[in-house]
Amino acid sequence: MCATYEKINALTKQQKSFTKPIFYVVYGDEIIKDLIDKIESSKTYVFCLVLENGKIVNLSEKFVVNLSINFGLETKLCEIIKK
Repeated sequence: MCATYEKINALTKQQKSFTKPIFYVVYGDEIIKDLIDKIESSKTYVFCLVLENGKIVNLSEKFVVNLSINFGLETKLCEIIKK
């Protein structure tokens, strides 16, 4: 008998049906935990970060999850993403 294994990545979601993404406007003083709390598994989210100079940076769900792994949940976005 031959044993096989399957690599499972707990941070990726199952394929979603084609739905419109939900856009959230966020500012630099928000912490990563606030963004993580908004994410639902059945929907697709894009976070639009408005910087102090008026520029907008789009953050995907996957990027936000990676931020939570590399930094703490209480880290403010302005401490990570600069102008």
